[in-house]
Amino acid sequence: MSENRDVFKAELEEYKEMTQFSKSELGMKWFRFLIYFILFFEAAENLAQAVSLIFNFKNEYLQELFDLKYFDGDMRAFGIFFGFIYLIPAVSAVYIRFDLAKFKKGSPTKYIVFEIYSQIITWVYSLLIELCKLEGFPVTTLIRAFVGVTVGCVLGGFVYIYPNIVYFKNRKHLFIN
Repeated sequence: MSENRDVFKAELEEYKEMTQFSKSELGMKWFRFLIYFILFFEAAENLAQAVSLIFNFKNEYLQELFDLKYFDGDMRAFGIFFGFIYLIPAVSAVYIRFDLAKFKKGSPTKYIVFEIYSQIITWVYSLLIELCKLEGFPVTTLIRAFVGVTVGCVLGGFVYIYPNIVYFKNRKHLFIN
């Protein structure tokens, strides 16, 4: 039994040396920028959006900074609903940040799923805002708005998410904790 333990320890040490070598070989600047800035900023942005929607808080500075949009009148219930929906990525961003920082196994996948979820929320929210603005317009205008919002969200999401998938796929061996 001790032979197996010794073999395991030797393999573990070899693996640790290999990952330490790989860490210095692969650039980690994007990773550090992601865990020290982007995820905190996304959490702040989603929290600001959630608070502004739940409490119908209108502040011109925040509206300009975060490009916040609001639901008024009959659509106020949608605002409150989306406010609570935006709390999920606000909390998730911080949770995923700490998982990534600890190099936990599966944390890159959580991050990619988080970004896809954020894109879906943005798509649904933007689509609903556009359709509310275009109430009473011809069907062709509504279709154009739908296509515009969909193409924008899908292309924007793809341009951001796909490079992250490739980046973390190349560094999968680092996330073993």
